[in-house]
Amino acid sequence: MVFEHVEDAHKAWCNVHAMLAPGGVALAFVPTLFAVPFVINRLLPDNLGERIAHLLDRTRTEEEQPVFPARYNWCFTFDAPMRRRLGEIGFVEVLIVPFYGHRYYQRFPVIRDIHRGFTASARTLDLRLLSTYAYIVVRKKR
Repeated sequence: MVFEHVEDAHKAWCNVHAMLAPGGVALAFVPTLFAVPFVINRLLPDNLGERIAHLLDRTRTEEEQPVFPARYNWCFTFDAPMRRRLGEIGFVEVLIVPFYGHRYYQRFPVIRDIHRGFTASARTLDLRLLSTYAYIVVRKKR
């Protein structure tokens, strides 16, 4: 879970491609941009997001668990654009596996229950725009 903090995802994936041996496989686990908590995180100024993170988790310290700016560059589950972008870099296989749901609303019973129903529908209908996380699996040409 580092790609959401990368400013230039194209360059990062190029670096991954360069490090892989022919036929090598890489796996990234990313939060996806259009989940509400991540949209809010992306829109907030970095210093405000950091303050909120520390308020929500008072055990969090800058030394042990710093808050890094969130960019969410290429952190989504749309097959066609991701296959095209990663294919242009040189990956011959691209698999994107979406995951739905999160625990950010656990302290808010009504919102939590609405979110659970909403998430169940999004999962059933495979509404990738509403995914929360994804595995992105790529393979370099042999």
